[in-house]
Amino acid sequence: MLSPLDSQISPPDQRRRFLIAAGTADYARLGADFQLPSVKDDLALIVECFTGSALGYKRVLSEVSLNPTVNPAADMSPAFRQTLRTWFTSTERTREDKVVFYYSGHGESDDSGEDKHYLLFNDSTEDLVGTALAVEELVRFMLSGSPVQHMLMILDTCYAGKGILNASVIVGKLTQGWDSAKDHGVFFVAAARAKEQAAEGVFARAFTEAVSNWDGKVGGKTQPYLSVDRIVGVLTEDFRRRHLFQHVTSSSTDVAATEGLIPNLQYDPSIPTDLDLESQRIALWRRDEVQISWEPPARGTPEVGADVWYFTGRDEVLRQLVQWLVAETSGGQARASPLSSPILFSSPILHTDSESSKQVLLLASIPTHSPPSERLTSRCMYVAKRC
Repeated sequence: MLSPLDSQISPPDQRRRFLIAAGTADYARLGADFQLPSVKDDLALIVECFTGSALGYKRVLSEVSLNPTVNPAADMSPAFRQTLRTWFTSTERTREDKVVFYYSGHGESDDSGEDKHYLLFNDSTEDLVGTALAVEELVRFMLSGSPVQHMLMILDTCYAGKGILNASVIVGKLTQGWDSAKDHGVFFVAAARAKEQAAEGVFARAFTEAVSNWDGKVGGKTQPYLSVDRIVGVLTEDFRRRHLFQHVTSSSTDVAATEGLIPNLQYDPSIPTDLDLESQRIALWRRDEVQISWEPPARGTPEVGADVWYFTGRDEVLRQLVQWLVAETSGGQARASPLSSPILFSSPILHTDSESSKQVLLLASIPTHSPPSERLTSRCMYVAKRC
């Protein structure tokens, strides 16, 4: 569930964001028991989550992302790993780009003593070393020699915990040459621990619901980005409540930046960051009250949110209204529609926080072509606080 996806925010940092969402549903060289029809739904959920909302991601390499091959095919179509390599090392990539890589399909750990985790593709067989792709090799193909220094890798496979452990070791070596004075960081999420199987169709749906943050469990409205660790924590609580026998895990390597890979869809930049949760709730309620009850009549329109301003140049009328309001208001009950303009012009409407005595800005919607005088505005602010 991705509610609400009607958020009007965009990623605060405005950096380029790319999604590589791949998965294998059909295994041409394996039996019927190995087929994973749920992978198509997993990919659809992840793609909608990152590209269909305000997260700001653009999907790339979609043409090779469903049932990719890891080895060159007879028809000379490019193998998945070489396509990844070409994209990550392209001159079009920059160190500011942010990339999310997601893979859904079979994952296996070898028993050869090398302790590696492999991803299986459309042309893979039970010969993991010869026909599958080790996760540590995959991450080396992506990041070695690439400008990209901000990435989240999500493995939705069995035994994925082993994969992110292998990958983090390689990334730790690759990042030794990165400039520690500049932002960078690589994050990993595994749908199951190193010795756990992953249930079909479970992780992607739970992950996308957590990222929507519709209930604020992952991050509050003053938090621009969601923490990967907090997302995993919410998923852990969810899986425990549903009695699922898999555990989502995460790790990170050489992080020298504030996490900025997953914007918070509930982030509201108009709320001051130094408020407690109750004060945030009051601030939002006051803002909504202004926008619905006071702003339309002050603008001279019945439409909420209309970008018009039909009444201008009314300083003298407003002065009289303020004088009357100060004289008549007793105990905090303001009169209705005629007072819309002074209340709105007192806006940014101010509310005094009883704990910190700080004035909280709730709305800034004053017509630039005919703003009220400074003295009038200050009087309106005083009246608004009394109301």
